[in-house]
Order: sequence, then C-alpha cells, then structure tokens
Amino acid sequence: MDSMRRPTRSWPWPGLLVLSLLMGSAVVPLHAQSPPDGDPTGSWEAAVFYTWQHLSDQRAPWQVSKALVQRRHAQGAVILEAAHVRRFGTGDASVSVDVWQDLWPQAYMHAAVDYTPAPALLPAQAVSGEVYQTLPGGWEIAGSYAQRRYPAQAVHLVGAGLATYAGAWYLRAKTTVTRLYGRLSVVQSVRARRYLNPPREYMGIRVGGGRVAEVVDDGPIIETVRTFFVTAQLQKFLTPHLGVMIAGSYSDDAFFVRRGLSVGILTRW
Repeated sequence: MDSMRRPTRSWPWPGLLVLSLLMGSAVVPLHAQSPPDGDPTGSWEAAVFYTWQHLSDQRAPWQVSKALVQRRHAQGAVILEAAHVRRFGTGDASVSVDVWQDLWPQAYMHAAVDYTPAPALLPAQAVSGEVYQTLPGGWEIAGSYAQRRYPAQAVHLVGAGLATYAGAWYLRAKTTVTRLYGRLSVVQSVRARRYLNPPREYMGIRVGGGRVAEVVDDGPIIETVRTFFVTAQLQKFLTPHLGVMIAGSYSDDAFFVRRGLSVGILTRW
C-alpha cells in the first residue's frame, strides 16, 4: 500500500441532488419481486456474476465471483448468495441471506445478513436493514442501518433516502453517515433506473461521492478515504427464461483508481 495518497477534489453534490429530484423515477418499486398471476416465468431465479476491476499504479486486479438463488412470493422475496472476493493478493468467501418483505400498506423492507468464516478482507458478520414508505404524489422515503463487524472493530452506518416515481423511471438520492475512529464520514449518491420490463429488466446509472470507511489492505485494515464513483448497468432477458447483465464502474479513491467490468447470466423458472 502506498504511503502517499492521491490528490482529492470536491464535487457538486447539492446540484446533483436537485437534478436527481427533478428528473423523476419508476412506477414499479425496486422491491416488486413477485410475478403477476399466471406469469409463465415462475417464482424462482438463479444467477452467476463475475466482476473484474483494474487498479492504478500496477496493482493486482480485484475480482468478485457470486452465485445466488431467489424465491419470489406474493409479499416479497428471499435470496441466498455465495461469494468469493479477491483483493490485495488474498481472498475471502462469504454467504448471505437477503429478505424483501411487504410491511403495512405502501411500506416494505429489505434485510440482509452476511457471514464470512475466516475474514481477511470482508467483515466477519454484517447485518443491514432498510424500511421504505411510499408517500402521496409518487414519492418514497427510506431509513437504513447497517453494522459491519470486523475482527478488530465494528463499523456502523446510518442512511436516509428520498425517491420519486415518474413513468418508467425510478430515481433516488441517498445519504449515508459512518462513524469510524471518532469521526463522522458522509457519502451521498444518486441513482436513476429506467425499467424496460419491470421489475427485472432495466438500465441505470449511479453516481456518488464523499468520505467512506474502506478496507485498504488485508488484515483487514480500515481507513476513512475520500471517494467518487460511477456505475452503469443493463439487465435484460433475451428469452422468457434466460437473461444477461453487464455493468461498468469507475471509482477514484484516495489510494488508487479502479475501473471495473461485471457480467452475469440469469435464469428464471
């Protein structure tokens, strides 16, 4: 790991936030997982994904492999996932369970639990939860909490989101606050997603930046770094039962620049 950090710069986040709220977003909430009555594609879905990230300064690339299976039901979905992450010349394997569930009218939640048996990079355990509430006029608010428990310490994250729906667009702004080493760090992001065939076919972009608690070396070693990131994604089913996903990413962190490509194959039945 380099001892000198790269120069940082500021970004116009208030302007991006205002722009995101003016553009509008999707008629179908992100949690809409259950197929309509008579949907021939069924309620099960499985997928495999691979991500490769090129790092600046001739560092070894980062790689992530994932496999998941999802079961949709009338009020949400359950997702089981296994992942392998390789960074800094070492690797971690993890498993996770995600639950999407309707709550009271116009409200739903997402909860996740992750477990890494022998962590060198990832948290040993991670839990997160977010509650979404739809408001009149096509607006949505959300509040979230997450805890990442590393061998030497725990990182807590609290977030608030604001979204709006308009036509085929879902557009969301979110602020996340993290406390590490007695200092508060704030990350802001905006996401625009256009549904091609909701909820499982879409294209979208996410832009964000601020200060974030990040693993900067194996151990894991955690530091607060300034970051700016952009991701773009397309997910499309080529047949009623077979789909593909492709995504590109760019991240300018304090220690290095990352450029990534992700590909995935999805099937449903």
